[in-house]
Amino acid sequence: MIPAELFKLLNSEIEKELDSIESDIGASKAIKLLELAKCTDHCFVAVSFIMPKESAEYQSWADLFQQFSTGWYVSLRLTLEEQQSFVSILNVNSRQKEIGWANKIMQRCGDAGNLIKLFSLANTNDFVEAEQPEEYTVLFRFSGQSLGIEHLETQRQKWFAESLLSREETGYDFEKVIIPLVKAGVSSPDGQRIIYKPDKTVDHFFFEEGKIYSQALIGSDSFNDNSNFGGIPFDSYKSVMSVLIGNAFRHLHYCFAYQGKTGYKVINPWNTYTRILEIAQITELICKQTSLPDLVVNTILEAIILDKKGLNKVGFAPGYAPPPLIRISEKRVISSMMGHLSNPMAYLSRCLVKKFPDDYSIAVNLREQKFKTELYSLFGENLFKVKGNVTIRKDKKLLTDIDAIISDEKSRIVFLFQLKWMDDWGSDMGQRSSMFKNYTKSVAKWLEVVDRHISAKSVLTFLKNAGIKKPYADTVIVKIVLGRHFSRFSNISPPDDTFFLNWASLVKIITENPQCGLSLSSLNDHLKNNQLSEELAANPPATKDVKLRLGPYTIITESFARN
Repeated sequence: MIPAELFKLLNSEIEKELDSIESDIGASKAIKLLELAKCTDHCFVAVSFIMPKESAEYQSWADLFQQFSTGWYVSLRLTLEEQQSFVSILNVNSRQKEIGWANKIMQRCGDAGNLIKLFSLANTNDFVEAEQPEEYTVLFRFSGQSLGIEHLETQRQKWFAESLLSREETGYDFEKVIIPLVKAGVSSPDGQRIIYKPDKTVDHFFFEEGKIYSQALIGSDSFNDNSNFGGIPFDSYKSVMSVLIGNAFRHLHYCFAYQGKTGYKVINPWNTYTRILEIAQITELICKQTSLPDLVVNTILEAIILDKKGLNKVGFAPGYAPPPLIRISEKRVISSMMGHLSNPMAYLSRCLVKKFPDDYSIAVNLREQKFKTELYSLFGENLFKVKGNVTIRKDKKLLTDIDAIISDEKSRIVFLFQLKWMDDWGSDMGQRSSMFKNYTKSVAKWLEVVDRHISAKSVLTFLKNAGIKKPYADTVIVKIVLGRHFSRFSNISPPDDTFFLNWASLVKIITENPQCGLSLSSLNDHLKNNQLSEELAANPPATKDVKLRLGPYTIITESFARN
């Protein structure tokens, strides 16, 4: 925790720094916003699509992108104005002066964003300690157990996404069919911008790519397809996002094709990735690809286009999933490559949660059955699955329930599942803190009630009441807390008699060890011998000290090194 007076002083210095950055941004904010969008997109594309990870320059570019992405919402806070104050702007080619200015501003915004995240984390959680060895020196250190466990679960999610992408096919040979068509169709009429001719094959390929890519992202499974937000089913929102994603991929590859044809000698790539688009143009494209009515498409676009009002209402934390579309006038938006291709479905989910809170509450209650259905589908038909939830009551009062139960008669093992579906908090340390408290409290209660209930009733009685067809007194009971995205938090150690893992981890285990989906004994042995905490202990996250200036203060923070 940060002492209250110090926290107040540091936040005051942050606001002074933000005022200073805004002053340096100056007037013509719409043009400045476009320049900063180009800066983040250029760095994002370089790290995500161009630079080999094994190259000597990759790490420095990756660190730069982390800095810029953390500062992106800070820069939006300083450049987004009320709609009516925006002037119409055109895509303007940036020169070295503008490029240098944008890089410096994004560096400062990144520093501010990192400090905002750090102060929020230190003020809401107990594993960041703040020390003040000198009057104007503040030292932040991470402490506690299981530091980095959340990163490992994130790596499992990346594996899950990549496995989904590898299974899907568009039906076209990308290198032999699509690339030649893209190269043939791209040109520049004036050496300032690229244009490309419509091509049905190319268009169809990339819109299929958009569907596949969107389905692999965190947030695509946030709700049931028929859950309504503002009277529109979630499936329609996903359809719109898949078209936007596919269109971004299409534009990106036309950019690559043009640069390949010209040897990067005509147009600086900085000026090609970010676009200004007419909302009517986007609506027409989506209607054509999805057959959704234009009224529905416009309603969905209004929910996801970021403007000043939405930025204030939704409250995006520094480093959170960026917006694909940013309003600059009543009819026009900036189309961000980073926003479309980094984590657009998480951005969509955040918008829906904040803009339709009543619909969100209903949708959350419906998605548990979806989770349970997918869980049961992982396991073989030889295993018995209890259909309904098993409730535990005392004096007719509901104490808790067991979300899913799977029985292996041959092995005489029964797995009890507590399903936890927390929304992805990303970089929002306030949301993380709230979920941490609710999660740990509810899980502790569930474990206590279940253990006490089984102990009081006996294993045999419990199994009979749960609906197990062939119960045995010597059945081994295994408890699993299964998180959709996350199941573990840094600085807490789970009980020895309970397994904690996220959905991606379970899918990975059964995919790589098919026997674990047919035998609970095999799965139990695998979980015992392959604990995530043991993997973390064998490969602890490296840290490095980072020094930042904030007014009169020197902030020294321990930061996890990227790997």
